[in-house]
Amino acid sequence: VSTQSTWGDISMAKLLLVLALAAVAYAASWRIVNHNIATIDLGVSFINPNVGYTAGTMNGQGPAILKSVDGGVTFTPCNVTNWGADLLLLDIDAAGESVVVTSIGGEIYSSDGGKSFHQSVGGGQSQSVRHVGPNGEGGHKFAATGEYPLRHVEGVAYSVNSGKTFQLYDSKLYTAARYGAFPSDATWYVSAGEWPETPSPPPPPQSI
Repeated sequence: VSTQSTWGDISMAKLLLVLALAAVAYAASWRIVNHNIATIDLGVSFINPNVGYTAGTMNGQGPAILKSVDGGVTFTPCNVTNWGADLLLLDIDAAGESVVVTSIGGEIYSSDGGKSFHQSVGGGQSQSVRHVGPNGEGGHKFAATGEYPLRHVEGVAYSVNSGKTFQLYDSKLYTAARYGAFPSDATWYVSAGEWPETPSPPPPPQSI
């Protein structure tokens, strides 16, 4: 029986975020604490039962990073002054005062509990991000998983300075890296896969 709590659930069919708290005992129970937070939401991370973040898109406003300090009952937009190329956010993870957000255009980070965000250097198109070990060694170590075609890498972008810079590691996959788990510095797990490409239909016959 797990003693950890699960803080988020996403209903992509309706493009709505539904956050729930799980009371984990011998049988789990759920209750909805908030809904309609974002138009599209692709990530959620709580550092304790009260403080957490979510990242997604607000209809008509663009990308958004939101913070809760009351267990998901309410969320407040974080201050992001420069999104750069990060127009489609993909995931978010937090440890301590550090927050890292991935997107199709790279990563952004906060080292002050979401008060400000800045562009990261050295990563790329990362689909997911997780801190390394139980707490990222105090919020310093994060690992993002994705594909980095400019450097011909499918694998992991690894940061030891709270997301400021990333170094790429090729996992030698033959398909797109998607998600990762990083229980320690020495042990990493990466999953990969992509939709098969349907061959284009043959051109119609031409009459002479």
